[in-house]
Amino acid sequence: MSMFSSCMLTLPAGQSQRSTFRRSSKTSQSLGSNWNLNKAHKLYFLVILVLSGDIQSNPGPVVNWKYPCGKCNCPVKTNQAGIMCEVCYAWHHCKCVCIDDSEYHRLQLSDEAWCCSSCFRTALPFHDSSTLNSTISSTSCSTSDSISSSLASSHGRDCTIVYTNCRSVLPKMDILRTHAASFGPDVYALTETWLDDSISDIEIFIPDYTIIRRDRNRHGGGVLLYVRESTPVELVTKHPSLELLLVEAKFTNSPTLLGIYYRPPSAGSANLADLECALESLQPSRLSNSILMGDFNIDLSKNSMQMLSHFHLTQVVSEPTRLTDKGSSLIDHVYISDHSLLQSCSTSPPLGSSDHQCISVVLKWSTRPIKRVKRDVWLYSRADWDSVNAELLSDSTTTHSFTDINSALSQWKNSFLSVLSRHIPRRLVSTRKHIPWLTTEIIRLLRRRDCSHSRAKALNTESSWSKFRSLRNRSVAAVRAAKWAFLKSLGSLIKSPKEFWSTYHALSPTKQRIPHTLTNGTITADSPFSKANLLNTHFTSCLSNTTDVLSSPWDAPVSPSLDSISCSPDQVLSLLSRTKLKTASGPDGISSHMLRKTSSSIHHFFTYLFNK
Repeated sequence: MSMFSSCMLTLPAGQSQRSTFRRSSKTSQSLGSNWNLNKAHKLYFLVILVLSGDIQSNPGPVVNWKYPCGKCNCPVKTNQAGIMCEVCYAWHHCKCVCIDDSEYHRLQLSDEAWCCSSCFRTALPFHDSSTLNSTISSTSCSTSDSISSSLASSHGRDCTIVYTNCRSVLPKMDILRTHAASFGPDVYALTETWLDDSISDIEIFIPDYTIIRRDRNRHGGGVLLYVRESTPVELVTKHPSLELLLVEAKFTNSPTLLGIYYRPPSAGSANLADLECALESLQPSRLSNSILMGDFNIDLSKNSMQMLSHFHLTQVVSEPTRLTDKGSSLIDHVYISDHSLLQSCSTSPPLGSSDHQCISVVLKWSTRPIKRVKRDVWLYSRADWDSVNAELLSDSTTTHSFTDINSALSQWKNSFLSVLSRHIPRRLVSTRKHIPWLTTEIIRLLRRRDCSHSRAKALNTESSWSKFRSLRNRSVAAVRAAKWAFLKSLGSLIKSPKEFWSTYHALSPTKQRIPHTLTNGTITADSPFSKANLLNTHFTSCLSNTTDVLSSPWDAPVSPSLDSISCSPDQVLSLLSRTKLKTASGPDGISSHMLRKTSSSIHHFFTYLFNK
């Protein structure tokens, strides 16, 4: 008010404020063409502009961009490289999130979901915002801004352990496998599995995980551990009277003791005394690097528990772990021996319809990277087939001088693959087991569920929790519907052997497909060629005496003998051009796709082989 009063002193004497505004409004119509105002009027208008608080040289119209960038807020145009977050659906310039051209084209050709750094803090169930603030700010300009690459980079550094009271694991296996395929922690620890000896490990297996279990019955109790196959694990204690599992996991830094424990609500103090005796029986060196998780059924928000303090174990969970209509409680505990190794501890959405939250613990234990089987993949979409056929036709290598068919075929194969490698790019990829019915839409829905859970915990309102429960039920229904749709489509896999065996190996709990070494008596085979010969020798030896097998009481008609077979080049060309593209290649590495695309150049050689 003092500024406005001081500026009013500059008005001409005898002129009211009302007339000034009337005069200025008239004068403002001709400001663009005639600026005949005295100094007092000029100063008045300048003060009005200053007091408005919004001075721009050329403000222009206010535009609400349809696709503003989540970083710079500028529009993401159609002629610019942009990417959309799969969680918040916000567009970003690739240069703003530091995605180079190679990474941008890779994401275009893949089904991999991308998440921005803002949603990254709430997308992962085993990270909280406090631990990710510094990490994301320092790594926001890396090409691994996607969820899967960030998860892959986490293995080899920190150890991620997810614990929950699942309340019957068998009906929740689809959800658990989907969670493992999406986020992939190093260890799953489950209580109240409700299993017995009638349930085999095949029914509850997760790809790439080792199972250690202690069952009670199908109506309650039981504990279970899933440890990644890349981490060697050894059973230490399976207590006869307690629902307790103690295993030693050999991470890269040092052996670690993992414990999972369940105390029934009806159990008294004797159960805790037995747990104390079981821990005292261990060597002190093992307890120096250990973690003990479980459902103790002791609410730490109302009671205190000092029994494990003399083992130098610290309880790290601070949030309620069981949420019901009657209230919340902290009955799921996580005890660690060295609190300085704790990276983060947070709760995430429960497994299925369980009322116990998942507890995600990240520890500074170096984990072993998963060893993937790597293979060369030919990129046929970028092949120069015209140059391939031209070079094959001009190849001066002759096979007619060979008397041995095997030698001719071996030299031709080497020359053929050499020509292909010069004109067809290849890429080294690693194979991994996957859930066949897991789609990008399901992963997106799971991350929306996790984000909704984080918001519900922060707001703690009925509407936020209702939205979370709705997304949780939708995600469970989507996973089950996708699985049943996949099972209904299994009949079509019979027509495609490649897809059939790929699906079989994805669902099979076996670690390897073919043994590294085959032995038949004193003969040992370790290469694909020697294994095939060993199998052929074995099966032919089973029918060595064909006289007894084929003898019959009647005289079989004698068929005319077939002296020779002659094939024309046109017949061979017709067969090669009709080969099925979805069949797998043999040990020689030559696929049906190669034979079909080069049939016009190689049919003469195969005619020579067939007629030899």
